[in-house]
Amino acid sequence: MADTQTTAPAAKADASKNATIPTAVVKRIMTEAGCQRISPDAAEELGRVLVEHGKKLGAAAAATAQHAGRTTIKKEDVALASQ
Repeated sequence: MADTQTTAPAAKADASKNATIPTAVVKRIMTEAGCQRISPDAAEELGRVLVEHGKKLGAAAAATAQHAGRTTIKKEDVALASQ
């Protein structure tokens, strides 16, 4: 018989590796920071940088929670990791 297992979990895992922040959201953040004109390339690059920084921050917060004997990341873990 054919394998009935779906590939959805693998596809979901691949999507999380290439996570992006919508350009409109990045442009809004930049506008709130005082930027008046934002090229699409600039918004895309900032989005990429934010995702990479978020991954590093998330990993540090996870390590903080694990050190405290928890699997749940709390607000305090993120705050500590961001210092």
